[in-house]
Amino acid sequence: MTKPSFLWEVGCEEIPASWLPSLLEQFRDKFEEELAEAGLPDTQVVSSGTLRRLVVHVDKLSRKQEDRTEQVKGPPLRIATDESGHWSEAALGFAKKNGIDTKALSVLTTPKGDYVGKDSVELEMVDHEIGSGPDDPGKTTKTRSWRELFAA
Repeated sequence: MTKPSFLWEVGCEEIPASWLPSLLEQFRDKFEEELAEAGLPDTQVVSSGTLRRLVVHVDKLSRKQEDRTEQVKGPPLRIATDESGHWSEAALGFAKKNGIDTKALSVLTTPKGDYVGKDSVELEMVDHEIGSGPDDPGKTTKTRSWRELFAA
């Protein structure tokens, strides 16, 4: 399976020419950071632009994110069990909220004490198709003013 190219172009008000080199570097660095956080590390990003356009380009963007595991921590053990050692309402509520079977709950030892939780939950990373043309429903175009972007 080939890796698709990715291009993101941002139109903006005129940027002072003296700001452009620094802005392009920050744009590229932030985009690389976001890709790494999304599970797409080691992606080479190229940025370019003009006074009215900023562009980031990735020549080969992976179609699939890395698989990850996570520790889901619930209530402290002293609150999660009753006097007889059975799960309390707090533990049962935590399990229901997180879609965890009560048989899968375990005691997690942390520097802050013992907690109830599930040791590793597999997070499913989905393979998304990327839009590639004007007739493709994956293509998104949205125009916003700076005022909209930075409104409180």
